[in-house]
Amino acid sequence: LERLADAAMAHTERTRATWTLSNIRAEAERLLADIRLDPTARADTANQVAELAIRRCVKITPTRYRAGQAGDDPALVSRAGRSTFDDPTLDRYTSQTILDMEKRVMATFGRTDPLAWGPGEGTRLIQSMRAGGNRLSDDQAKAAAYLLENPHAASALIGPAGTGKTTTMLAVARAWETRHGRGSVLGLTLSVRARDELADSIGTNAITIAKLLDNVSERHRAQTDDLRREFRCRLAAARTPAERDRIRRAISESDAREQAGLIHPGQLVIVDEAGMVGTPELDAIAELCERAGARLALTGDPMQLDAPAAPGGLLAWAEREHRCATLTSLWRFRSDPGLWANDPDGGRARWADEGKATLRLRAGGDRAKPDSVEACRRLVAEYAAHHRLHWGEDRECEEEAYRMTLQWQKTGKTTLLVAGTNEQVRAMNQRTILERRVLGLSDGDPSRLATLSDGLKIGAGDRIVSRANDHQVRGPDGHRIENGMAFTVTRIDTDAIACRDADGRQWTIPRDWAKTNCEAGYATTIHKSQGMTVDRCAAMFPSDARVPCNLQYVAATRGREENHLLYACKDEKTRQTEAMLSGSDTDPEAIARQRMLSTLLTRPDTRTATETRIDEHEERYSLTRLLREHDYAAGLIAGPHLEAKLRQCHNPGIVSMITRSPNWEWLRALWSRAWMTDPKRAMAIVSRDISPKDEHGNRQDPAAVMAGRLSSGLLDRLNGAVRDDWTAGIIPPIKASGNTAALDLVRQNELLITQRADALARQAATGEQPWSRTVMETARKHGDHNLLRDVAIYRDMWHIDDPDRPIGQRPPGRSGRQEQHWCNLDARITGQGSGVVNPGKTRKANRNRTENPTPRVETPNPAAMEERNPQWKTRQEPSSNNSPDGPTQ
Repeated sequence: LERLADAAMAHTERTRATWTLSNIRAEAERLLADIRLDPTARADTANQVAELAIRRCVKITPTRYRAGQAGDDPALVSRAGRSTFDDPTLDRYTSQTILDMEKRVMATFGRTDPLAWGPGEGTRLIQSMRAGGNRLSDDQAKAAAYLLENPHAASALIGPAGTGKTTTMLAVARAWETRHGRGSVLGLTLSVRARDELADSIGTNAITIAKLLDNVSERHRAQTDDLRREFRCRLAAARTPAERDRIRRAISESDAREQAGLIHPGQLVIVDEAGMVGTPELDAIAELCERAGARLALTGDPMQLDAPAAPGGLLAWAEREHRCATLTSLWRFRSDPGLWANDPDGGRARWADEGKATLRLRAGGDRAKPDSVEACRRLVAEYAAHHRLHWGEDRECEEEAYRMTLQWQKTGKTTLLVAGTNEQVRAMNQRTILERRVLGLSDGDPSRLATLSDGLKIGAGDRIVSRANDHQVRGPDGHRIENGMAFTVTRIDTDAIACRDADGRQWTIPRDWAKTNCEAGYATTIHKSQGMTVDRCAAMFPSDARVPCNLQYVAATRGREENHLLYACKDEKTRQTEAMLSGSDTDPEAIARQRMLSTLLTRPDTRTATETRIDEHEERYSLTRLLREHDYAAGLIAGPHLEAKLRQCHNPGIVSMITRSPNWEWLRALWSRAWMTDPKRAMAIVSRDISPKDEHGNRQDPAAVMAGRLSSGLLDRLNGAVRDDWTAGIIPPIKASGNTAALDLVRQNELLITQRADALARQAATGEQPWSRTVMETARKHGDHNLLRDVAIYRDMWHIDDPDRPIGQRPPGRSGRQEQHWCNLDARITGQGSGVVNPGKTRKANRNRTENPTPRVETPNPAAMEERNPQWKTRQEPSSNNSPDGPTQ
């Protein structure tokens, strides 16, 4: 079990930055898949392996509560003695190895670099290059100067697709070589194709990251030493001057290749598409740069593809921490009407603003914000209106994409067909192979076919792609085969495949190796398309594919002129069945629109483990969460008390409907605050009659109606005030006897709220932001000692991030409690106003409230209430309050 736990931990650590217990358990089940076990024993063994593996991890989600008195109450305890607020299934973990790697790379962005250019030096050189004909835009020139002058050892260049990152890096490379000489820039890429493109684009030496790391490995050094000894022996045994010259030339060439694959002092090392590079690789590169005395520059876009099956997020961290230069101008996209002159439909498909639309594709949306969702709906409608969104069943979309690219090719356009899944890539590859055989472009003789890792059979004339690095498979010049290398098959022998690469070099690849490491090369996935640019692109998303926003963005930005998204749906019979079961749409267009919207609202997590640990702590200790937890725990205590009160003024049927409502938990939470705030008014509100139907004749939930009345009639105003006798000034303390387990949880929660408020006040007191300095000056002037704390609490509760205004803009009237909270603080800060929302109207409403106590409502009798509800005490009258909008008693 220990070995299995080590294996589960190691694999999980290689594939993600953070994980949960479920991720570890899934890996344990994968490891046990080939072991014959009884089903019950298999589940138990997987759990044991997961538990052992999780002990090797670093827990980054804090445990805040103790559940000692809760026993096994499922309302209070989730699992293994943990509070329901600290559910262990939601805990996130990482490893110390990942945290250490991230720390080292982040430190590189803060370490002073002696290679940095002085202030203004880079700007002057870049401007002289522009004056000499280098066509750089203003944002590109500014970014290039930043990369040269940034005083730290690492920096980053970030830009959306088509903003000219390559053009910018060309200028940086040229500028760097003016000071450090030819060969002082080294490009690093993930694939051979990207390596060749980068080398051609910026005119410098470039190698793959895998090649660099292999070059500095112990195994490679041993091979190099062996090769040098062999050369020395051959040189010593050489009999003629000509033979010795040939050996010396071979030694020189070998040494040159060796040095070209290493990092040297004074070099600028450019990591292309750094968002796709894993943390372990970036850590190794940063260490090599530091050791050699080189400067590191990351380029890419964290909103495109992230590290495939590896921990990552460091480029996104650089953007979030403003350790980068950002490009904003779009240059890739073209809309000159002449580009559509040869199209059968003329300029029907021309969309002048497609480039600008891709920026909204990149940004995506937030499901939790209605305005953001609506903006995404409008974007989907734009794509459909400009004939960029297509729909149909899987077969129909596949056929449309295939024919679309063929039609473009007939008009002389370069094209790209992007498939959403590996299965779709395989299908398109197979279709292309068969069609090429029909046309006589490739060999279809069964006796001369070879099988690849995707299960497809290829012959002479077909195109294949390597999907692995292997130093044992080498070309004629000793170059090893690398991931992403493309070949055209020339001959298939019994045990080998003869082929040539893009440079015309002849290779011999073992058939067994090709069967496990090569694929057909006619269609590509989104991940393999990043960095490619063509005239027009068609991207297919099959009906069962779930695509996040960043993948859709990559697919929709490969083409200069047109980018088409084809969202497929299932066959009609399946759609009808699903509609009957779940009420889903059956119209292909509606399905495509909904899928594109869902994609825009689905974003990958690009945080590092270090950021996740901070975010987990902040989220778990945020007042928003703590107050929700207070409502839940206090509601457990208040529930029986509220039910008893309801039975005094409503018939059993209504009470039963209320307590069985899905909104009962919400109502009892509000009641816990309402009774502690103003028991008379709270009792008057819940005593009002509730009609089973609203004014439009629709059925209404009595619990929801009552909760709405408590909020609007009492809590929005009174709980929006700041009261010194409340917990942190914002929540009435619960007073109860009995139900000790829930009460203990409430007390722990109130302590956490107080500690959070104090921490926020201490942080604000540092005066790091303009708003805090303004509030401190006002507090000293007015003698309001708690003002800074209260403003910090407001900003934390309502997520205010305005650096200048202490409480931001006034919230809308529908916000209820927040608006009252804002008015209270605004009056204290400005010294103007009553601190009450619409004070005149409020006083008038108080005099004529319809929920004043009726004859059915008893005057609260503390002794009687304690006798009937021993676990719940009445609230004591509040002490005097210096807040401007304290409740009228």
